[in-house]
Amino acid sequence: MIGEMFLWLFILEVLSFVNLPLTFIIFKNSKDKGYAFSKIIGILVFSFIAWYSSFLIKYNFGLVFSLLLTLCINIYVFKSQKISFDKRYAKIIEIIFLSSFVVFCLIRSFTPAAEGLEKLFDMSLINGILQSEKMPPKDPWYSGYNINYYYFGHFIVATLTKMSFLPSYVTFNLSLATIYSILAIEIFSITYNITEKLKLGFLGILLFLFLSNLLGFLQILTFFKPELVDFLSSTFNIKYAMTCCHDPRQNFFNFLLTFPVWSSTRVIPNTINEFPYANFMFGEVHSHILSLPIQMLLIGVLLCLYNSKKYNFILLPFSALVISTIYITNSWDAPTYFALFYAVNIILLLERRIKFKTLLYSISLVTFAFLVFSLPYILTVNKKASFGLAVEKSNIFQELILFPVFIFSIFYYYVKKDPELFFYILVFSSVIYFLTQIQIIVLLLPFIVFSLKAINNRENMLIHLLIFFGSLIMLFPEIFFIDSRYNTIFKFYYHIWIFWSISSVFIIQDLRKDKTFITILLILIILSLPMTIFATIDRFNQGMNDGISLDGLKYMQKYHPDDYALLMWARKNINHNEIILEASGDAFTYTSIFSSYTGLQTPVGWNNHVGIHHNIWPEDRMKDVKIIYETDNQTLAFNLIKKYNISYVFVGSVELSKYSNMNLTKFTKKVFYSNNEFIFKLK
Repeated sequence: MIGEMFLWLFILEVLSFVNLPLTFIIFKNSKDKGYAFSKIIGILVFSFIAWYSSFLIKYNFGLVFSLLLTLCINIYVFKSQKISFDKRYAKIIEIIFLSSFVVFCLIRSFTPAAEGLEKLFDMSLINGILQSEKMPPKDPWYSGYNINYYYFGHFIVATLTKMSFLPSYVTFNLSLATIYSILAIEIFSITYNITEKLKLGFLGILLFLFLSNLLGFLQILTFFKPELVDFLSSTFNIKYAMTCCHDPRQNFFNFLLTFPVWSSTRVIPNTINEFPYANFMFGEVHSHILSLPIQMLLIGVLLCLYNSKKYNFILLPFSALVISTIYITNSWDAPTYFALFYAVNIILLLERRIKFKTLLYSISLVTFAFLVFSLPYILTVNKKASFGLAVEKSNIFQELILFPVFIFSIFYYYVKKDPELFFYILVFSSVIYFLTQIQIIVLLLPFIVFSLKAINNRENMLIHLLIFFGSLIMLFPEIFFIDSRYNTIFKFYYHIWIFWSISSVFIIQDLRKDKTFITILLILIILSLPMTIFATIDRFNQGMNDGISLDGLKYMQKYHPDDYALLMWARKNINHNEIILEASGDAFTYTSIFSSYTGLQTPVGWNNHVGIHHNIWPEDRMKDVKIIYETDNQTLAFNLIKKYNISYVFVGSVELSKYSNMNLTKFTKKVFYSNNEFIFKLK
C-alpha cells in the first residue's frame, strides 16, 4: 500500500513540477502565482493532449507524444519568462497536499471495495479506456459500440493508471484520494487569494471539503424525542430522509458507530443532494466528482483574470481548455461555467477595464476554442437531454438543512448591510411565493437583489457574483428540469456548495469581530459535523478486522473467491480485442463484474445504464444472452455467438444464480475453472 501511494505521488509531483512554468505564466498576476493549481494543470494538460492525439494515433503513442509536447511547452515558457514563487507558501501547499492524500488514502483503505452504487460502472469506463487502442474508447457494457457518456475524467484516471503500471482496482482508490487532496489545496489557494489570510485558507478546506449538513443532528435529536420523526417528516416533507436509515428505538451508540451517509443526501424528496464529503464516504469515482478539481481551477483562473491590472489574454485559450474539459468530464457543469466566464468579462467591461471590442474578442475566442478542443467528443458522443417545467417544489426548511452555514452567513451579511431594504424585499418575495408557490423565493430573492446591488457597486465583485449564481442555480430546478428534477438538483447543487462555501469564507473574514455572528456560525458548524465524524468512524470500524488496503478487489477475493480467480485469469490471458459473454445485470448490483473489472466488451452490462447511455433499451441483447446460456439448441446458440463475435463464455456466481436452466454441454473447450465456475473459449 505504501509503495503504491509513493509511486502514484511521484507521478503527480513530476507532472506538477514539469508544468510549473505554464502554471506561473497563467497565474502570474495571482498573489500565490497559482502554485496550488500546478498539480491539476499538470494532470489536465498532459491528459488532454494524450486524449486528443489518441484519436489520430494509438493511445500509448499519444502518452509519449503528450509528455514530449508538455515538456517542450514548459521549457519554452521557462526560457522566455522569469519564474519565481514564494518557497514558504509552496511548502505549505505541499504539506497540505501530502497530508490530505495520506489521510484520504487511509480512510479509503478501511473500505476499499470498488463495488456498490456507481463504482462498477466507473470501473467499466476506466478499464474500457485502458483496453482501447485509440479513442473513442470501447464501451465494455455494449459490445460493438463506443462509450456514449462524458468520460474524460475516467480517461484521466486511466492515463495515470497507465503511467503508474498499477492495476486499476488500486488506482481507483488512489484517484479518489487524489481528487480530494487536490481540492484541499485548490480551495486553500482560492480563499487565501480572496482573504489574504492563510488561516482562512484552512477554514475554506473545512467548509468546502469536510462540512456535512444538519440532517445528522436532526437524526440524533430523535433519540431524545422520538416524536420529532413524525413531526419533521410531515411538517417539512423530509420523511424519507428521516426514516430510511435509522430508527430512534435502536441503540443510540450503535447508531453513532454505524452512522448513515445515505439519508443526508436525500433531504429533498425524489432527488439527490450530495456534497463533497458524502461522495467521499460513498467512494465513487464518478463524473460529477471528477469534474470538481477542474471547476475549482476555472474559478481560480477567473479570480486571477478579474484581479489582473492588465487584461491577461493568455487566460482566454486556457479558459477555453478548462471549460472544454469540464464539458467532456461532466457536461452538466459546462453551462454554469460558460455563464460565469462571460459574466466576469461583462463586469470588466462595465468597470471600463476592457473595451467592448475586447469583450467580443474574448467571447468569440473562448467559444471557438471550446468547439475545437471539444470537437472529438462532440463528433463521437451523442447525448440527448429532455427539458420541462418542474412540478415538485422544495421548501425553505429543506434548503436550511442542506446549506445551514452558507445560508446563515449570506443572510446575516446582507441583513447587516441594509436591514430595512432586506425587510422590504422579504415582503415582496413573500407575495411572489403566494403567486408562484415557489417557497424558496422568499430566501433567494433578497440574495439575488443584494448580490446584484453589490456587483453594481463594484464591491468584492467576484464574491457577490458567486452568491448570485448560487441563488439562480437553486431557483432553476423549482421552475425547470433537464433530463429530470432528480438529476438537475443532483448535478447543479454541487455548484451551490462550491460558490457559497467560497463566499462564506469571505463573509466570515468581514464579520470576524461580530460576536453574535461568530457564535451562531460556530454552533451551526458543530451541528453540521455529526455525519462527517461518525460516518468516518464507521468506515474505520468496518475495516478494522480485515486490515487496511487500497485493493478494490479485496472484497471479491474474500466473498467471491471463484469469481476472483476467473477474473484474474482473464486480466492476464484474454486479448483486449476479444468479446466475452456474461450475464446481463440490473443497476447497482453485483453483476457485469467481468466486463467491468477487465474492460473487455460484453453484449450487454447493466441494462438500464446501457438503455440510458445509448438511447435504446437492450431487451433483444438480454434475451439473446439468456438463450446462449440456457438453450439446448447448439446451432441457435452458436449463431448468436457469431452474431456478437463472442470469444469467451464466463460461468461465474452471477450466471449460476441467474440462469437456472443453464446448459453447458455445448461449450467444450474449458480454458480455466475454479471449483464450479468456468471460462470457456469458443474460437
